[in-house]
Amino acid sequence: MPRVTFKSVLEGVYQMGGGDPSQFSDADKRAVIQFIADRTRDAWEFYRWPEQMLTEPRNYRLAYDAATTYAIGSEVFYLTAYYTCTAPSTGNLPTDTDYWSPLTTFRKGIPWAQTGQTAIEAVLRVWNQDPDTYESARELDYKLVADGLVLDPGTEEATVWVEFRSGCPDFECALYSATAVYAIGDLVYAENECYLVGATTTAGDLPSTAPAKFTLQSIPYRLARAIKAGAFADYLTNNDQDSKASKWEGKFNYQLEEQVWQLTKLQGQTGRPQVRV
Repeated sequence: MPRVTFKSVLEGVYQMGGGDPSQFSDADKRAVIQFIADRTRDAWEFYRWPEQMLTEPRNYRLAYDAATTYAIGSEVFYLTAYYTCTAPSTGNLPTDTDYWSPLTTFRKGIPWAQTGQTAIEAVLRVWNQDPDTYESARELDYKLVADGLVLDPGTEEATVWVEFRSGCPDFECALYSATAVYAIGDLVYAENECYLVGATTTAGDLPSTAPAKFTLQSIPYRLARAIKAGAFADYLTNNDQDSKASKWEGKFNYQLEEQVWQLTKLQGQTGRPQVRV
C-alpha cells in the first residue's frame, strides 16, 4: 500500500505554520508528535480503510514447535488437530501417544494478539474458510470477551478465518537521547523519523549506525493530508489560536470525507468483492 514517511507529515505541520522545522524547540517537537499520533488514531477509526482491513486464518492454539520444551498440560495445534501434552516433551511429535493426547473438548478462543500473527483491533466477521477465495464461505457465530473472541464449542473447523481491523500505527515516540538505552517495543524519534525498536540498543545506537535494531514507521498515504491538517489544528489550539484552528479542523474532516468518496463513489468499494473458484 502507498505510504509516506513520518518526517514528511511532521515537517508538513511545521511548514503550515510558516516555520523552519530545524528551528522548533524540543517541547514543540514533542507536542506535534503527540498531535500526529492522536490524529492518526482519529483518522484510522473514521472509516474501514482498505489498508487496515485483513482476513487471516487463525487457530485456537499456537502451532507445535519442535524446538520448544512442553510441560504437562500444554496445548498445541499440529497439522489439522489439537493436542495436549501428557509427559514433558521436546521434539516429540503430537502424534506420539507416549507424550501427547488428542484435545477434543476445549475453549475455542482466539486472542487479540497471537505470536507471529497480525494483532486484531476490531472483529468484523468470522468465516469457516477464506471468503476472498470461496464463494461458499460461511459466517460463524462468535462472542467478544476481554482477551479476544470465543467461538461456539460445537464449531467443527480446526482453522477459521477472521475478518478484522488491524491495529492503528503508533507514533507516540520519545525524542532520541544519545545516552539512553532503548528496549524492544520502544518508539523513538531519531534522525528526523519515527522508529520502532526491535532489539535492545546500547547508548549511542542510531538507525544509521545500527539499522538492524530499528524499523521505520510510516503513515498510509490515504490519510496523510488529513493527519497533517488535524495535527496543525491541534498545534494552533495549543497556541491559543482557536479561530484559525477551526478552519483546519474542517479541513481534517473534509480530507477524510474526500477519501471515503474516492473509495465508495469513484472506485465503487461499497462491499466485499466475491471471487468464484
